[in-house]
Amino acid sequence: MSRRSDRAAARRAARIRRAELRLFAAARRFSVALDGCAVEPVEHGGEVMRALAELDAAALRFADVSPARKRRRRRRVRARGQS
Repeated sequence: MSRRSDRAAARRAARIRRAELRLFAAARRFSVALDGCAVEPVEHGGEVMRALAELDAAALRFADVSPARKRRRRRRVRARGQS
């Protein structure tokens, strides 16, 4: 692989890793808010909805980031007789 494709793969992996961390953090905040809601449901209602909105946004962003791009790479075709 060329240096350019190595850098592109590293950037893609870093983007996916950041999206996974955002998704995990949002899920953790939602579970913490939900646990508090089980004890006192009235006080923590807004917090649960906010955490759920964060979780939803993180999941949508992760879904947008995670699939590999399927663009075909253009190759230069050398003219005949040239090396």
